[in-house]
This record gives sequence, structure tokens and C-alpha cells, in this order.
Amino acid sequence: MMIGVGLTLSVVALLTVVFRDRIAYLMRTWPRLLGSVSRATGALAGLVLVAVAAVEIANWLAFT
Repeated sequence: MMIGVGLTLSVVALLTVVFRDRIAYLMRTWPRLLGSVSRATGALAGLVLVAVAAVEIANWLAFT
């Protein structure tokens, strides 16, 4: 079991380093694209939150 835990932690650490290097490369080569994707992701998350809130409010109003 300890071998499995150690292996899992090692893989996660390795993937973290690789992902960090790839993000750094993207930030150096495509800063505007990364900024656009970041803003679009934020906007999408905001829309999802508004939609969930609207559904919850509608459900609350239906049961009162």
C-alpha cells in the first residue's frame, strides 16, 4: 500500500512540474491567447453561477 501511495505522489509531483513548465512556455509565447482564454473561462464560470442561482431561486419560489 505504501508503494502505491509513494507512486501516486511521485506521479502527481512529476505532472505538476511538467504542467508548470508548459504553462510558463505558453505565457512566454502566447500571452494574449492565454489572457483571452482566461477571461473567457472566467466569463463562462460567471454565467454558470448565474444560471445555477436562477434555477435555485426558481425552485425556492415554486415551493413557497
